[in-house]
Amino acid sequence: MFTEDSWARTRAAVQQIAEALLAIQNRIEHLFAEAAFFGERGWPLNPDWDSGELASLVDAFDGTAKCDDVFVAFYEAENGARIRGIFSDLAASDSMKRWRPIIRQSEDAIERGHHAIIIPALLTVLEGRVFTEATRGIRVTEEIKRIVQAKQGDSFERMVWKTISDYVNALFANSDFRDEEPHFNRHWILHGRASADWTRADVIRLLHGVHTIDLSLRSPA
Repeated sequence: MFTEDSWARTRAAVQQIAEALLAIQNRIEHLFAEAAFFGERGWPLNPDWDSGELASLVDAFDGTAKCDDVFVAFYEAENGARIRGIFSDLAASDSMKRWRPIIRQSEDAIERGHHAIIIPALLTVLEGRVFTEATRGIRVTEEIKRIVQAKQGDSFERMVWKTISDYVNALFANSDFRDEEPHFNRHWILHGRASADWTRADVIRLLHGVHTIDLSLRSPA
């Protein structure tokens, strides 16, 4: 039989649980809100990241840290274990078999610090991988838009694809060659208009994009 004291303790415990659940919900909403902008910054949300990895990336943005610095540090941790993991996963993926020579040679090139040669190569891989799913059309941005519309996943998957769409739209943005050269644009690079002064951060960002798109396309609709 409950006494007034026991009821008070029960109410207090329930209140503590409710507050804890609310804190968790607020934390998740904060992570998702921050992650929603990853794509337009050049780093689409990778579906293989666990909650701890996502939280560590979001928390690393303290208002002053550059996006590239945060993600490069993430991938370079443990002597580049995550970078090697990406190359290994891509090379083992059946969906990437036609580009395995590019993937393996890109891994060798990044280890040697030969960054400039990797960028055009991985751009062809990214574009080719998107079009393995193509049903019509010749524009990557339109194909990604079609794929996004066809996906019927949970809220996390929809967010992944939103960031991929933002990433692809920025990378493949129309740009007049008479204008000032943009920092990193597919058309400028593959049409030979860009300055080939790309850095290791540029390589890791593009490698991340290729891997994220491949993983996401492997997932069933």
